[in-house]
Formats: sequence, C-alpha cells, structure tokens
Amino acid sequence: MIVTGKSDLTLRQFEKALIWLLVGENFYSVTLITLKISVCIFFLRIIEPKMQRLAVYSTVALNTVFGIAYIIFTNLQCGAFSGILDFALRRLERGKCVSNVTAIDMTYAWAAISAATDLLLALMPILILRGANIDKRKKIVVFAILAMGFV
Repeated sequence: MIVTGKSDLTLRQFEKALIWLLVGENFYSVTLITLKISVCIFFLRIIEPKMQRLAVYSTVALNTVFGIAYIIFTNLQCGAFSGILDFALRRLERGKCVSNVTAIDMTYAWAAISAATDLLLALMPILILRGANIDKRKKIVVFAILAMGFV
C-alpha cells in the first residue's frame, strides 16, 4: 500500500499510474513536435520572403531536435529502461539517475523552447498578413480571427 496523501494506492495501481504518466509525457511531446511541424509546413506553402522561410525552417529544426532530445532524456534519465517500478525506485535513490536539478533544468529548457516557438508561430500570420494585398477592413477582420487563435 502506497500512501499518496488523499488516497492509498496498491502497488499495482501505483505501477499503472507511473506507466500512464510516462506514456502521457511521451505522447504529449510527440504531439507537440508533430503539430508544430504541420503548422510550419502550412506556412511554408504560403510565405515567400526568404527570412520568413528561414525562421520557419529554424523553428522546425529547433523544435524537433530538442523535442526528440527531451523524449530520450525523459525515458533514459535513469539508464536503460527495464521496468516502470525499477525506474521509480532508481529515481528515488540518490546517484542512480540524473539529479533533480538537471531534470528540472531540462524540463524548463523544453518549456522555454516550446513557448518561444509557439510565439513565433503565433506572430508569423501577422507578418504574412501585413504584406497581403487585401483591403484594410478585411485585414482587420482576418487579424481579429488570428488574434483569437493566439489566445
């Protein structure tokens, strides 16, 4: 029986919870990488200026490389993965895994890169719209729609 504060978990329930935590973290990272790649591919179809295209390619490269590194780090932070309970026990023992500071720093770095690429991808339509050859009223309407997506 493992006491978590609000309820008691059996070892089997604790193991299932850890598995779903790790699976969820991996799927979240893969989904984030895939989503940003698909948005960038869309932008590449509609933008022409070389600097904007370079920004999109850089976003894809940075997001993909660091995202894959984060997934690998998450799964191998305690060495080769042999089982979820072994992973949890190693994580609790000092010296068996990377330090908590390193794990937190890696998570903050992934979050910062993710936020920065989110901001770049949110601002990209504004740059595209600025150079569009449509009347001012339509630009304002499109900008308002894009602003809702930014929120």
